[in-house]
Amino acid sequence: MSLNPQLQPPEPHLQAVESQPEDNLAAQDILHAIQSQGSWFFWIAGLSVVNSIGSLLHLDMAFVVGLGFSLILGSLAAELGEAWSAIAITLNLAIIGFFAAMGYFAIQGGRWAFMLGILIYALDAIALVLLQDWFMVAFHGYVLFQLGAGLAVCFKQNQ
Repeated sequence: MSLNPQLQPPEPHLQAVESQPEDNLAAQDILHAIQSQGSWFFWIAGLSVVNSIGSLLHLDMAFVVGLGFSLILGSLAAELGEAWSAIAITLNLAIIGFFAAMGYFAIQGGRWAFMLGILIYALDAIALVLLQDWFMVAFHGYVLFQLGAGLAVCFKQNQ
């Protein structure tokens, strides 16, 4: 053992301790990114509830993050009467529940949840194109980009 500590190589167990904070930081950053991007599904579900209620009450407003499907079902329910309202509400709840479930699984790192949620949200964007609601289409594009970023982080995590 030398008296000059600078000339000795670091001990192996100290090297592992020194590298752990960087690894933990990277893992925490990945986890935070997945949770942040996956939480978009909760926003989609929550604001779709508000949009659905607005449609049923004949309010002329909608949150851009919400689902076009909810707006369409709400409008149909308002036009076709009470019999259709029960069906529309049930379908809306199923769709909203689907996005809430995708959020739950996505924030846990479920790649399949990101992929399936992105697919259905992209179909919703296509429905909005048919309705020519360009502002909602543009915002759907932004949200799809964010969800895609979350999916990319999931793939990066599992490398």
